[in-house]
Amino acid sequence: MKKKLSVIISVICIIVSLGSISGTLYYAKNHNTSSMMQQAGGTPPSMPNQGENSQNNESNQQDSPGQSNSQPTMPEQNQQNNNQPGQMNQEMTSSSQSLTTLQIVIISISVLVFMLAITYLIMSKFGSRTLAETFYGAKPTAIYAVINVIGTILLVCALVLSSNALLFNNASSNNTSQITTEGVVDVSDSQELSNKTLSATSSDESAIVVNDGGSLNATGLTISKSGDSSNTENSEFYGLNAAVLVQKESEATIKDTTIKTNASGANAVFATGENAVINVSNTKITTT
Repeated sequence: MKKKLSVIISVICIIVSLGSISGTLYYAKNHNTSSMMQQAGGTPPSMPNQGENSQNNESNQQDSPGQSNSQPTMPEQNQQNNNQPGQMNQEMTSSSQSLTTLQIVIISISVLVFMLAITYLIMSKFGSRTLAETFYGAKPTAIYAVINVIGTILLVCALVLSSNALLFNNASSNNTSQITTEGVVDVSDSQELSNKTLSATSSDESAIVVNDGGSLNATGLTISKSGDSSNTENSEFYGLNAAVLVQKESEATIKDTTIKTNASGANAVFATGENAVINVSNTKITTT
């Protein structure tokens, strides 16, 4: 009876420890990735003080229905996104893409329990020996201790390293990648626009998208954006559905312009990616 009980207890310990390891890794993948998403990504520009550059603004506003957020004409506004997804946030996600200390501790304890149980089953010949018979003398006890210590260290290291490499690499590439967007006007070279009316009405569509190293000089435009975003996170982090979107290594200068958005996830102007720059002056921005 005692032999059967020891086997049952060992099997339960193995099942529980494996479940604990799997659950911890599953939680880490989803929770840690979610945290990275909240840290990573670009931010739409706020209205800074005159003459000052705005790098990290926090104007990802979610306006209540029917409430308008109107920005008056600003003398000079510059948003340079050097510290957004391509650079600062990539560094932030890199430091976040690993198991936390608590998760490693939980995995280590679970692995130790697993090793103790599986080693006991092997040494007891799966319950054919009693506990006293299995550990009779100092040698079996020493062997049992050495096997468990070495086995636990090796398994924990293997699990942590493989988890950091496999679970978070895809999240890293996804979170720091640039989304594909469409614009009524797509600028990928040097271009000037003046005295035009641009309207984007489709979901996830921008009125102006500047990418692939493009440079835009816009004056006297009337820009409107409607049509809700299909992905709120991509709107907040990467500017999906923004009226004016400037992506990495690209630049836009906007003067004497009116920008109005009336949609979910529709930022007025948004710079995302390394060296993405928006210069805005004498422009009225209204978001609803």
